[in-house]
Amino acid sequence: MKSSLGYQLCRGRLVLLSLSLLHVAVLDAFSTVPLQKLSLITDRHASTDNVATISVLATKSKVEYGEESRKYRRTVYDSDAWVRHRDPERFSGNLRTFFQSGVVVQLKKEVSFVTAVAIFVTVINTLFFDGFCDFSGHHFAPLLNIPSSFKLALPISPFSLSSSVLGLVLVFRTNASYARWWEARTCWGKIINHSRNVMRMCTLWVEKEGIDAVEAKESIANLVSSVWLFPRSSTRHLLSGDEDEFNFAEEVRERLPHDRAEAIIAERHRPNRALCYLSNDINKLNMSPYRLIEVDRSVIILNDMQGACERIFSSPVPLVYSRQVCIMDHLHIDDD
Repeated sequence: MKSSLGYQLCRGRLVLLSLSLLHVAVLDAFSTVPLQKLSLITDRHASTDNVATISVLATKSKVEYGEESRKYRRTVYDSDAWVRHRDPERFSGNLRTFFQSGVVVQLKKEVSFVTAVAIFVTVINTLFFDGFCDFSGHHFAPLLNIPSSFKLALPISPFSLSSSVLGLVLVFRTNASYARWWEARTCWGKIINHSRNVMRMCTLWVEKEGIDAVEAKESIANLVSSVWLFPRSSTRHLLSGDEDEFNFAEEVRERLPHDRAEAIIAERHRPNRALCYLSNDINKLNMSPYRLIEVDRSVIILNDMQGACERIFSSPVPLVYSRQVCIMDHLHIDDD
């Protein structure tokens, strides 16, 4: 009997559950492994030391591992990243680092709990209600003769009926999330492109005749600082203070005059102040009114894209979908 029980633990659904148990044990072993610094999923400016301390910071504070690691998981590709992305060995590399994935580490508790419940229910039902089979197909009776009414089971009908609804809601959330990401990326791309347009048009169209060379050079230098300041202020405005405030203040004081730097740091809505500086520096250039109007069109687009980024940041996917998906996911997982 004991031998047959050992065979059964390596057979059927218990094979999967045994592997799940091994999975949980490995997760426990890797629970303190920091997020691996992969150039394909991290910010290009993130240092190895910062990435190595994510787990420590998340452990010492109340911030979850996933939240602490978000700042290092921003996809930025360059030519080298594309080469690594097309590497045929990437699949084996992904398998080797599977348990170091931030998603796996973040969901360790949930996966462990569901796996433990599944193992418990399967073992109890197998030993005391259904019996089990060995590798030869011989069926063994359960260890105890317990009425089947006490079997740990749920009716399948509610889950079958609700699975289509769950699929629709999941598809909606996936599509909505990708649409928000793509719109945000498009808006930021327009901010970059029109910042370049402003700089290009102003440097080419400014009339230098009749103006002191030093004064003209100073005007262009101020314009360069203002063009840099707007996207930098927008970045800081859309990030948390703990993540970027120190770096922002340091860079602003390094690049801008003292009065302007302190004013932008003290400002509540920094992108608006940066846009005012940009418009003011453009108006100081010796340029024809028609060309100023053309430049101002790009400035207006910068303002529109900043507003679009703020809208995306402040308006999540309706929370009713999140709650509904969470409840239905838990019910389906528990049933499985």
